[in-house]
Amino acid sequence: EVLKSYDGSPFEPIINKIGIEHGVERDLFAEYLRGLYSRRPGLITLYLGVRPVLQRLYAQGTKLGVITSKFRQVDMAGRNAGASQDLHELGISELFATVVGWEDTTNHKPHPEPVHLALANLSVSPQDSIVVGDSPADIEAGRAAGCRTCLVTWVSSMHRAEDVEADFVAETPDKLVSLLLRRTP
Repeated sequence: EVLKSYDGSPFEPIINKIGIEHGVERDLFAEYLRGLYSRRPGLITLYLGVRPVLQRLYAQGTKLGVITSKFRQVDMAGRNAGASQDLHELGISELFATVVGWEDTTNHKPHPEPVHLALANLSVSPQDSIVVGDSPADIEAGRAAGCRTCLVTWVSSMHRAEDVEADFVAETPDKLVSLLLRRTP
């Protein structure tokens, strides 16, 4: 039920609310983070077709960045963890010129602050950018920052395209690359 209503906003208040509603005295969010960041390597994979899309966009000179509600980098019991480590583990970290994580901003998606920081790091303007995301919070953050937006629907069936006000919708990685290569400078 939680995931059905999850819009991509920060997860901590959602987890904490569940704990309070059910009288759980443990810090559920801290337990969630420990589980997330202490997992052994090799448990994450890219969606089918994503690697060639990223490689093609990168080869075409498209500046790529990641904006995530996860920590960019965190030490978990002496082990590097977080989004940067995930990108490294997946073998795609060199394709991204910037990674903006939870710890990099005061305000989080759907607020535009993380998008503004990524744009500044990439030295690109909002009107020359497309924010690609799989959640309403991603799309709202991109729109609030003045960017065009693209909802990807192959990631999850939790959010219907007609319920999210994105400029474009990509049902497959191939559709995404064709949209981006047509519309980016």
